[in-house]
Amino acid sequence: MNYVATSAEVTAAIAEIGPALNVGGSTNYFSVAERTPTQVVLKSPALPGLGSNIQVTFTALQSGNTTMVMHTYKGSLMEVRADSPTDQSVKEVYTKLSQKFQMAP
Repeated sequence: MNYVATSAEVTAAIAEIGPALNVGGSTNYFSVAERTPTQVVLKSPALPGLGSNIQVTFTALQSGNTTMVMHTYKGSLMEVRADSPTDQSVKEVYTKLSQKFQMAP
């Protein structure tokens, strides 16, 4: 996704949005594990006896006044498969970014 914003503005927004999400599934929250002007790492520990820890890394690459955002998952394939609770939470991050920033072509 591309947004009209700086990478620092986008990563600040992701760092604010991530911990407010209700992840669901075998985890229950994200916390910000690391944040730089171009990257935010969200981690969600597994609930005892369920699943595995999940990490989602968002990278924001700026070119001029536009920033492209992409993400990667680290964790059990069952936890990060398409339409899993984790995947739905990541989609919610993009939805909230689209509400906060103008989309770029």
